[in-house]
Amino acid sequence: MTHPTLTVATRTHERDAYQLDKWLTDRARWQQHQPLTWALAGYLPLAMDTTLDTATTDGTRIRFNPLWSGGLDDATRCHIHAHLVWHCVAGHFLPAPVTDHHRWHLACDHEVNAVLLLLGIALPGKATFFPACIGKPLIEIHEWLKFHPHLAEEELVDQLEPAEMNCTALARQWSNRVESLLATPEVASANSTRKALWLIQRIMATVRHR
Repeated sequence: MTHPTLTVATRTHERDAYQLDKWLTDRARWQQHQPLTWALAGYLPLAMDTTLDTATTDGTRIRFNPLWSGGLDDATRCHIHAHLVWHCVAGHFLPAPVTDHHRWHLACDHEVNAVLLLLGIALPGKATFFPACIGKPLIEIHEWLKFHPHLAEEELVDQLEPAEMNCTALARQWSNRVESLLATPEVASANSTRKALWLIQRIMATVRHR
């Protein structure tokens, strides 16, 4: 399988280049055991941005603060990297249909982390994850969070930003990419893909109807 063309930001500082190399290394390590995430990540150029507190994606690229990245251990960085890729797959750059954006972001984070868990990508100790909500639609998770007794303690590890291009077209593009990759034998037959397939398909169906 040919990996999509990957572009990266210009390396202007040795320290920043080191962090960029770490993110690229994450992707290289996914190739064998996480072929679906590896292939999907190839559609997202990496760019360093010191104006960010952490990291973000708008469905077309991933931007991260290299200073913040330098404070992460490898497992946490790898999780956040995959987390951002799956935010794109799940169409979380689409406009939120609710007014409580904090709860919506938490619902999005749970949805992505549930997929990562099934794929076999470890979640850090403070990752947002609600076992009772696995497989629930985003809007139901958002409503369920109304009754979360410790909502203020749930941390957001990334930032969500809306897509600048046509959101609906971009979401359809991601759905088509996933569908195409799932038809590829080396992706579809991977243990990680098969374990997460039911949830991925459920999320894709929801995205197509938003």
